[in-house]
Amino acid sequence: MDVVTDVAGNAYVTGDLSGTITISSGGTAQGNTTTAGAQDVLVAKFATDGTLLWAKHAYGPAVDVGLKLALGPSGLALTGIFTGTADLFGTVVNAQGGSTDLFVAMLDPADGQAQWVRTVSSPATPTRLAASLFCLTGKWSG
Repeated sequence: MDVVTDVAGNAYVTGDLSGTITISSGGTAQGNTTTAGAQDVLVAKFATDGTLLWAKHAYGPAVDVGLKLALGPSGLALTGIFTGTADLFGTVVNAQGGSTDLFVAMLDPADGQAQWVRTVSSPATPTRLAASLFCLTGKWSG
């Protein structure tokens, strides 16, 4: 789970969800979403008063988790992990050999639309992940 803010004070959050959740803003339900698997990625933007501005869901039948956010002039970068096949904001990807691989997605901060998605595959499992708009580093084990 991660949270970043922009210069206007809007908050961007990421993490994972499981089961059926209700996304609400100011006590008013904005909609429901149900996970496609064990865990799915959730990324959302909230205004300074807590109003939900947008929420996006990336999913697959196995574990998919949003880990870190970085906000810069190119957009909102999101890193995370996925297992097996996943739909990452409209881009369908397959992990190498069904393993857990990592992804980087660049989202438009205005509406959350994916600008691009990239994956990194390894037969081992990524155990640490750090990201900025310029550098992605990680450690694999196995």
